[in-house]
Amino acid sequence: TTHTASQSIKPIEEFNPERISFFKNQLIELNDTQYAALKIRLPAVISGGPGAGKTCLAIEFIKKINNETDKPKRILYISQQERLVRERETEWLTEHRSDNTNQIHFMSLAEFLSNHITDKKI
Repeated sequence: TTHTASQSIKPIEEFNPERISFFKNQLIELNDTQYAALKIRLPAVISGGPGAGKTCLAIEFIKKINNETDKPKRILYISQQERLVRERETEWLTEHRSDNTNQIHFMSLAEFLSNHITDKKI
């Protein structure tokens, strides 16, 4: 949930720190569904309409894996939109370059399919 100046903003004491995310230069409070989704076992497919928080949730998963793992993991972020993939990749590399012990790959769906599907007749 993001808040605009015209909305009433609740006091900081009412926020659950576990539900706060910093995404695209904004503090965001994850809603109940998003917060519950962070507890599911991976791998995961995240779907929803525009503005549902899919990208924010995906980045939260990457942060969680990156911070909790004791041995390097391979992480794959896929989106249908090439522009979105490049934006997230650039942001990740800018903000997390020093703490990136994992192999994190950002790919569009078309890029993934062209690299990993050998039977081009599909």
